[in-house]
Amino acid sequence: MSFIDDHTRKVWVYFMKHKGEVFQHFLNFKAMVEKEKGVSIKCLRFDGGGEYFSNEFNEYLKEHGIQRKYSCSYSPQQNGVAERKNMHIVEIARAMLNEKNLPNYFWAEVVATAIYIMNRTPTMVVHGMTPEEKFTGKKLDVSHLRVFGCIAYIHVPDEKRSKLNPKVEKCIFIGYSLEQKGYRCFNPSTRKLQVNKDVVFDEMVSWYSPLKVVEDGEAKSCDVSSNVEQESQLISGPQKSSISGPSSTPWKGRLRFSNIVHGSSQTSSRNLHVDDESSDSEKSVGEESRIPSVTTLGAQMANKVLKTIDNNSGVRRSTRVKYYVQRLTYDGFVAHYYAYMVRVIQEVEPTCFEQAIGNPKWDNAMDEKMAALDANATWELVALPEDKKVIGCKWVYKVKHNADGSMSKYKTRLVAKGYAQTYGINYEEAYSPVTKMTTVRIIIVMATTKSWSLHQMDVRSVFFHGDLQEEVYMKQPPGYVDQTHPNLVCRLTKLCMA
Repeated sequence: MSFIDDHTRKVWVYFMKHKGEVFQHFLNFKAMVEKEKGVSIKCLRFDGGGEYFSNEFNEYLKEHGIQRKYSCSYSPQQNGVAERKNMHIVEIARAMLNEKNLPNYFWAEVVATAIYIMNRTPTMVVHGMTPEEKFTGKKLDVSHLRVFGCIAYIHVPDEKRSKLNPKVEKCIFIGYSLEQKGYRCFNPSTRKLQVNKDVVFDEMVSWYSPLKVVEDGEAKSCDVSSNVEQESQLISGPQKSSISGPSSTPWKGRLRFSNIVHGSSQTSSRNLHVDDESSDSEKSVGEESRIPSVTTLGAQMANKVLKTIDNNSGVRRSTRVKYYVQRLTYDGFVAHYYAYMVRVIQEVEPTCFEQAIGNPKWDNAMDEKMAALDANATWELVALPEDKKVIGCKWVYKVKHNADGSMSKYKTRLVAKGYAQTYGINYEEAYSPVTKMTTVRIIIVMATTKSWSLHQMDVRSVFFHGDLQEEVYMKQPPGYVDQTHPNLVCRLTKLCMA
């Protein structure tokens, strides 16, 4: 049950198992507020619930001269302040639970936290003040507020651990203590609740994964077979051809115009041809980027990279187990950098070609990149010699942002999978000329001292080594396979990023 001060709109909440506890909670509330403010309760307004009409409740109100007002049957609008406030509490509690994928048995903690935040949030009724400030007459500090349900690392005192035991305990932040100056944290592993002041928060991470959460807190995998089937039908690969000689036909552009845009009715997932190395590497990148919790459609698609195995590739895949370190905190960031991060994560970058296709922005970026590669004669289409091995390639996508977080441009790169090459066969040396940051800093210092003007430029297509002397054969870029010669490969004449 909740109590609302009609003057300041501050809210108090009491949790009970039975409605018979209403009278005792009212006595506790009355004693607390009258002792704190030095004034007595004059009027009590409630709905027509039977728990407010017990004999002891009626006698007590008469004895202390408290007016009793209640709404008519089936007329909740007569008790509008309480009804709207209860609806507001439920909406906030639902949003907080769903944001961190918490099970419903945390409902009491999330309701108490929601009311704690509402009392410290400005309202239209109390102009220029918060309910808590209006009630207490003191300016409040809200720097201690944290995201409900985030990961909390509690410091373990020396007295409770040995030399080699961990110094922190991983828990879930579930609210603020009204009796102690500390945070309430719950450990699902030990099912213990602790109140501690020495806590480090990772507000972007949740204990529970964004899967379907059931009442006992265990996560069940969602059925994504239909989604994978739909994604596998997005692209149809090239049909086999008997042509084996060099190509005399000029570059024809992308194959996906005929199969996707014009709507081939016999597109099947059996025609899909994706390098397994590409899928594994792109999935690893998606798993390691611990950006929060972004649950948009693009982020969900990024976690469903297709795992079609390339039978023609004999490259050994790494079986190394990746361990993720969750030590990132955002306490030291200023407000404008928070705003920058929010604007950056709104634009989800594709992790593979299948996710980018169909988006006009990424389509145009790939077209511009292919036009630059074609203009520089980066490769020529030839038949793969029997004693040579072909390496794959993939598209890499990046959204460039300005300093204020606004979108600058959509940039793509065609990257050759250089890790499939063998030293002494495909290449003799591996290096890349780069600019040291020390040199950049020196130039900036000199420009500042001499009052020079600095100009920044962007070079779209850079070929560090000029013409290649080695024979390097690469598969045709995804989405840009020559329709007339799909079985030919690209012999690189200039360096392609690897």
